Amino acid sequence: MTKENSKYDTANISYVERGGASAMFITRDDQDKRYYRMNGSTYYGVPPAGFLPRRTSTNTKKKAVIQDASADKRPAISTKPKIKYDAAYISYVENGESAAVFITRDIAQEVPTDKRWIDVISLDGYKRSDGRWVFNMFTVEMFPRKLRPKYPDNISDEDKKYITWKTAHEDIENQRRNGVKGTKYSIWPKLVDRNQAKGKKPKWEYKIVEAKRL
Repeated sequence: MTKENSKYDTANISYVERGGASAMFITRDDQDKRYYRMNGSTYYGVPPAGFLPRRTSTNTKKKAVIQDASADKRPAISTKPKIKYDAAYISYVENGESAAVFITRDIAQEVPTDKRWIDVISLDGYKRSDGRWVFNMFTVEMFPRKLRPKYPDNISDEDKKYITWKTAHEDIENQRRNGVKGTKYSIWPKLVDRNQAKGKKPKWEYKIVEAKRL
């Protein structure tokens, strides 16, 4: 096959392979004729039978680099076994004790909780449909912290809470066996909507009505 036009219009060529003997499709001119490259030369016309254009994207290498970079940023899959929570901790979370501990520690300013474990010994309340607890009152007993929780590396916040609870539970039980009696408080909290008078979306918070040492 001979070249029909050795001085082809390079503006119509989308890609020209420099060197090499492999065939490379360049661009189409109409339905039957096209620019194509074969054996190091560029031709215009109908490619011979059996001509298979090799499509190459100049973005292939760039995409590969991007994929490799994104692969490096993927978080490593942890091989550490997941911590299994025991039934006592699940009950502590679901029956309102964890909410009572939160109120005692972070809201009831009248109750000194620094460096102390908080154990809920009784409560009167119920859980609303939105997951918030409404308490009439509850009573806590507090013990000094003698044991310190040990947290593994890269631990989740929920697992950290469980380990803290387990350490507190063990420390309190040990002290009770040794005859230690904790400091007791009864607390009357109230769940209030801070935005009720503003006509805005409800913002629920606990307010301490009364806290009394027993």
